[in-house]
Amino acid sequence: ALVVDHAGQGHAAELSVVIDSDGSGVQHPPDVARDAQVAAQLAVAVALGPAAESVGVRWNLRGMKGELQGTSLGLPLAVALHCPLHRLQLPTGLAFTGGVDLDGRIAPVAGIPAKLRAAAGIGCKTIYVPTDGLGQLSAPRGLSVVPVRTFSSIISRLFPDTKVEAKRRFNFRWL
Repeated sequence: ALVVDHAGQGHAAELSVVIDSDGSGVQHPPDVARDAQVAAQLAVAVALGPAAESVGVRWNLRGMKGELQGTSLGLPLAVALHCPLHRLQLPTGLAFTGGVDLDGRIAPVAGIPAKLRAAAGIGCKTIYVPTDGLGQLSAPRGLSVVPVRTFSSIISRLFPDTKVEAKRRFNFRWL
């Protein structure tokens, strides 16, 4: 998971998840701001679909000190949850950053240059980032940046034989 701290310093943090069939809800580690908690809950809903209602999820982030803020954790958490649910092994050398909307779209996040430097510093080879909000980006040498728009497109790239149901956009009408 690629995140930035209050000072704008990028961090490549290790994300761990536990899916508990006897649990319920999403349990967050300490020092997680409300916006990051909501991002985690959205990631759980997108990654697990209807199964999210019948299991508990605990997650932890190692490699960053201080309070976690923002939505950057959404995409890495969704990928981390999808893999064990479908008995898939995530390839090594990858990192992710981005928010996840309830319909599966990847939302833009701040601090991409700092996150890329952090990923390159630990030897990552490929980084998945939101397409929207990228602008002109210069990736560090040896680092491949893959812009993505939806969670299902990421899963299709990583695991070509896996199908992810595309989420429908919600269309609310006021009466």
